[in-house]
Amino acid sequence: MPSRHAILSPSSSKRWMACPPSALAESKMPREDTSYSAEGTIAHSTAEVLLRYLLAGNHVQTLDMERVIAAVESPRLGDYITGETLAMLRELSVQATHLGLDYSEMLDYVGSYVDLVYGNYLEAKAQDPDAQLLVEAELNLATYIPDGFGSSDAVLMYDINGIGTLEVYDLKYGKGIKVDAQGNTQMLCYALGACLGPADCYCVDQVRMTIVQPRLGWVSTSQIRYEYLIAWAQEVLHPAALKAYKGEGHRQAGSHCQFCAVRPTCRAAAAFAQATKAVNGLPDQLSPEELSALLDALPGIKSWLSCVEDYALGLVRSGGSIPGYKLVEGRSISKVSDAAGLYKALHRAGLSDSTIYKPQELRGLTELKSLLGSAKYKELVAPWLIKPAGKPTLVKDSDPRPAITDAASEFSDINL
Repeated sequence: MPSRHAILSPSSSKRWMACPPSALAESKMPREDTSYSAEGTIAHSTAEVLLRYLLAGNHVQTLDMERVIAAVESPRLGDYITGETLAMLRELSVQATHLGLDYSEMLDYVGSYVDLVYGNYLEAKAQDPDAQLLVEAELNLATYIPDGFGSSDAVLMYDINGIGTLEVYDLKYGKGIKVDAQGNTQMLCYALGACLGPADCYCVDQVRMTIVQPRLGWVSTSQIRYEYLIAWAQEVLHPAALKAYKGEGHRQAGSHCQFCAVRPTCRAAAAFAQATKAVNGLPDQLSPEELSALLDALPGIKSWLSCVEDYALGLVRSGGSIPGYKLVEGRSISKVSDAAGLYKALHRAGLSDSTIYKPQELRGLTELKSLLGSAKYKELVAPWLIKPAGKPTLVKDSDPRPAITDAASEFSDINL
């Protein structure tokens, strides 16, 4: 990945397209790595190492992740993946351990992404011998975004029956919220950059964009014709990028503010969160239309308030002050310093193992599926599963789940 950062990066495109002045304001803020960004970096590096290993001609169509994990964890079991690949994975394992991460778990999750991407490449290769899979492909977006560049986790190009197809993949290792590929400006920018660069020699007819979130079991794919992508770039992306690059326009707050570096002190975000209407002369009860508007704003308001709280805490911890507030020590929970030592002490005191330890319990369904594999899981576990009705949840009309037409009877047995 490029070591420098674009002012108008694809990953923040949703934000600077909606709020053009935010880009220049953010570029003046110091970049701070978080535990989440560090975790994501290790996951992406792992995916890159594994995909490059497969592409290096090792004649492996799919990775046995149990053997990969064993090779990384034990110097004596390095016979499955060897040499530089194994050394890089072990170095990433050390980095993960320093952050308190379970690298074996990460390898398992990342392996599912790698299998998906490489499996699609093999399918394309079977029909088009000239199919190409590029890993961490550098993208030049300067044609439509001033000084614009980025990198795509994976780019797949092939031509089947005269239809040139470009696929871009994005691995998102977080487990917060599911991200939809449909209309996703980051993915559209990646696809555009791939068309302008790596796929420039291809006659691209259609573009497919896929987001993979292995920890959520979520894969979202969207497809667009090449001419529509270029029209979007010319009519929507380019004008917004020019305005953002110059710092023109007005601050606009909304859901796109979530990861904005200047949000804690942004007046537009504050106004968005604090917006109220005078109640004099208005009905005492909110109308359904007003409730709808409040529900639309609620996620942004909650997120902004949390962001302000974190910012204020950081300000005071670094030596600043906020009138009326002080820093105190929060509630602390006792922890066992030596589990083995405590066990021996309790055992010497005459307590039995059944008293000291909790009763055995089944592993979680996700763990069982990982241990057994999909086929065995369906055979052994699925017959014993039930799926009770979920708690009623209010969502936007655009949500793909069917609406509950008779909520009262549908959930009469649920205690809320």
